[in-house]
Amino acid sequence: MPLESDYLVQNTVTITRNELKDVKSLRTRKGRTRLGQFTAEGVRLLEEALRLGVMPDTVYAAMSVLSERAEQLVSGLQAKRVNIVSVRRRDLDAMADTDSPQGLVAVFERPTTSLGQLYNEGIRKIVWCPDIADPGNLGTIARAALAFGFDLVVVGADAVDPYSPKVVRSSVGAVLGLPVAQASVEEVMQLVDNTGMELIVADSHGETELQHLTAPADDPLILTLGSEAHGIEPRIAQKATTRVHIPHTSRVESLNVAIAGGILMQRLYG
Repeated sequence: MPLESDYLVQNTVTITRNELKDVKSLRTRKGRTRLGQFTAEGVRLLEEALRLGVMPDTVYAAMSVLSERAEQLVSGLQAKRVNIVSVRRRDLDAMADTDSPQGLVAVFERPTTSLGQLYNEGIRKIVWCPDIADPGNLGTIARAALAFGFDLVVVGADAVDPYSPKVVRSSVGAVLGLPVAQASVEEVMQLVDNTGMELIVADSHGETELQHLTAPADDPLILTLGSEAHGIEPRIAQKATTRVHIPHTSRVESLNVAIAGGILMQRLYG
């Protein structure tokens, strides 16, 4: 199915060496920080971006390998005046972080991750992940946060980059539609002190069972999920308003942090 846009770049072009180098560098944290950008690959992620109204700066497309669905997506992005650059497949593959990018790599502006800039009084629900190291877990948590009405995700200052390609993919684009802050434990503790937010902590030894967990009637809350390996820091647990555990059989030692986070966020939904 041919694209109908009058301004579609029809001919394959060779992007400059420097441009290719810059896009490739976005696979690294250093490159994303230096350029203030990040990438997303493939049809589903870009469809999600279009649905959320978050437009990329540029989409690089290997026209020769696009499916009909991908062509329709490109047409929709062009209707939003997104810059489309047609490139050779070998250049597209060099940009991509995956083996099968479906012919599309998009470059987005990297949002601010400053907690001070992102927090406002309208925020009612925050999920805080002080030490999440696995990008798949963080992406899944972000997806659940978007699904269950959370307003902000906060990750540790030294945790996995929320705009790394693996986090973006595993969130299925959720990080495009939900603000993500990076902050130290001290910054979040100060926020709790300043706002009086309820601090709910997932703790396998917590005194509150899942079935008794309810969202505070009026007060905003922070749901805290510990690291995959070590759980919650004692100083955070000690400050908690509620420490909640999810009952399960003894056949497993503990739940995956993303699974536990999804269960707790659903419980606090509404």
